[in-house]
Amino acid sequence: MRKKTKVHMSKENPRGKPDMLDLFLEDAYAYLRGIGFDKRVESEEVIPAADVKQLLRDNFNRYFRGEVDLKFIIGLAHIFDNLAVGIEGNIEGPEVEQILAVSCPLVDIESEIIKYGEIKKPPEEINRLIHQLFEKYLK
Repeated sequence: MRKKTKVHMSKENPRGKPDMLDLFLEDAYAYLRGIGFDKRVESEEVIPAADVKQLLRDNFNRYFRGEVDLKFIIGLAHIFDNLAVGIEGNIEGPEVEQILAVSCPLVDIESEIIKYGEIKKPPEEINRLIHQLFEKYLK
């Protein structure tokens, strides 16, 4: 069993000012606080990967309906990626690999935006990627 790591899912930035990453995470953190997911993480609960996969599935569907934007999806992917690899918490179960298969390409897009200040890929390509990830790993 992995060592549990305490996480504080707060919008507070210890550096005092928001950075580009904070802008991605703001809405995702608000959503996770709204559904009580932050309490599960902060209590160091081992979270079943199936629960996280369902949250990704639900929110990808919200993205497809236009209810959330790409920034939200990327922020959620960033958070779940960190939780799945054990950096900030514990997600365990056979679906961890699927979560990482979805989150890693989205975190790569996030890194590109942070590094270059823009997305180098056209929006159609990103939408196609999101649909492919959903079909292959979340359906």
